[in-house]
Amino acid sequence: MRRNVLIVDDDQVLRHLVTKHLARYEDTFIVLTAEDGMNAIQILKNKPISLVITDLQMPKMDGFGLLAHLSANYPDIPVLIITAYDKPATKQKALQGGAAGYIKKPFDNEELSRRILEILNKELEGGTLHNVSLETFIQLVEMEQKTCTIRVIDKASGNKGVLFFKDGELLNARINDVQGNSAAYEIFSWDKPTLAIENDCAQKNKNIEGDLQGILLEAMRLKDESAAKKAITSSKMPSKKSTDINKQRSKETSSSFKKEAPILSHAEIIKDKIEKLVGDRRGIEDIYEDSTAWNGLMEQFKEMGNRFDAGDFKVCFFDTNDTSDFIIAPGIGNEKIIITVNHQCPRDRIIQVLGE
Repeated sequence: MRRNVLIVDDDQVLRHLVTKHLARYEDTFIVLTAEDGMNAIQILKNKPISLVITDLQMPKMDGFGLLAHLSANYPDIPVLIITAYDKPATKQKALQGGAAGYIKKPFDNEELSRRILEILNKELEGGTLHNVSLETFIQLVEMEQKTCTIRVIDKASGNKGVLFFKDGELLNARINDVQGNSAAYEIFSWDKPTLAIENDCAQKNKNIEGDLQGILLEAMRLKDESAAKKAITSSKMPSKKSTDINKQRSKETSSSFKKEAPILSHAEIIKDKIEKLVGDRRGIEDIYEDSTAWNGLMEQFKEMGNRFDAGDFKVCFFDTNDTSDFIIAPGIGNEKIIITVNHQCPRDRIIQVLGE
């Protein structure tokens, strides 16, 4: 797992020489550079950074200003100070401001390399996990009341996020400069990510609203909603298979020979039942079966039913706050019956029929 190390210094020659020396560690980390604190802040907004190495005396925003910004917005990112100003008061101010280390210029490149690797290894002190269920793992963190920082990598997109836990409580989540619940929902939607655990948490304040279970449930809802909307979009485009089926049925209907009635799918049986109920399918846009979308939300409903002894899950209505809503019912096996409806649909009557 390669990390990003950001070097901030207005000395272009120094940036070049240090970058050239550190190129030998490209399998472990990538070097990014910035000429001042303001430039560094822009990079931090768009790139996941594991370590910042900064000079103190720079134009626009100096090292102390950058250190204060990092402490307030990225408390998990360690800062290593490199400076020619080695006065005791300067060093004390930097360390009290949250710096992880202090190196005087001119410095030995080998010492800098050693310090970088030492700091980066701390990110992995709690271990690295691949292809794990993030939901299961963080519930264990909550149960065991662990204090840790979890860095999460989504293999599908390459995106990286950070989760902060103090005594098992989720304090914050961050993806680049996005923090709080929005970042948590995104991170919890990633399937089988890679986790790097640090046995410490630099986050002090709680930026998360709600408890962990509620956040997980909302993350699953948003994930399933996104998957369902994609499925609806694709379902509105008739596939070759469905077109061929419709042509075949047309031939069978127009044929003068009596043929055996075709076997209807579960979705077609439901469709016939609803057509009898609402006539010309007023307000119903589509009815189809799906085995992939909504899985997370369905599992949550089943678990809630078992927990509260409410019986088997039969049907639910999902309001998207858009022109199309969904009515969902379990099908055969892993299939689910998805009914896309608009606001003219007799929703309650359909739910009553499906719930019988």
